[in-house]
Amino acid sequence: MRYPKGPNKGSIISPYLQQKACDYLDQSFYKHHSTHQFLKDSNSKLEKRNKKLNQKNQALIKRTQSLGAKAQHL
Repeated sequence: MRYPKGPNKGSIISPYLQQKACDYLDQSFYKHHSTHQFLKDSNSKLEKRNKKLNQKNQALIKRTQSLGAKAQHL
């Protein structure tokens, strides 16, 4: 990252910020987790989370229906 205009044109804006940006890119974009075990573990975690959210959703649906039935009897 260099200054595009002005008296500092062409010089590096900040070596510290440039290094931080490069580190961020290396950590986020170039990190490949394509091993079989990693993908398997990730998939199982997502399935567990999905199951828990579905259970919570069903509980809320039942509670809403129950409250609706109580309101009709009042």
